Amino acid sequence: MYRLLFVTLGTLVMAGCGQPKLSATPSSLRGCGGATRPSSVSVSWSAYKATQGKPIRLWAHNPDAFGNDQVTLWMEQGPVGTASTGRWVVPGTRITLTDASGMRTLAEIRIGRLACKS
Repeated sequence: MYRLLFVTLGTLVMAGCGQPKLSATPSSLRGCGGATRPSSVSVSWSAYKATQGKPIRLWAHNPDAFGNDQVTLWMEQGPVGTASTGRWVVPGTRITLTDASGMRTLAEIRIGRLACKS
C-alpha cells in the first residue's frame, strides 16, 4: 500500500513539473478611483519545458479610461526569468506569457485591487 501511495503522489508531482508559471510581486495594488497611480511590479516566469528552451513573449494588457485593453508587447526573453515593469501597472493590468510566435498563451495573471484606506 505504501509503495502504491508513493507512486501515485510521485506521478502527480511530476505531472505539474512542466507547467508554465507566471507571477507578480506585489500581486495586488491599491485602486482608489481617480487616485489610482501606476506602480512597478516584479514579474517572474518559468516556461522552459513548455517552450523547449525557446524564448517567450510577455504581453501587457492595460485597461484604458473606457475599460478597453491596450495590448503591448512588453518583452521577449529567455524561457525563465524575472523582470521589473516600469511604473505602468494598475489594478486590472493583465500580463500574458506566450511562446515566441505570440500565438500560444502559456499563462496569464491579472493584478488585483486592494481596498482603499478609510
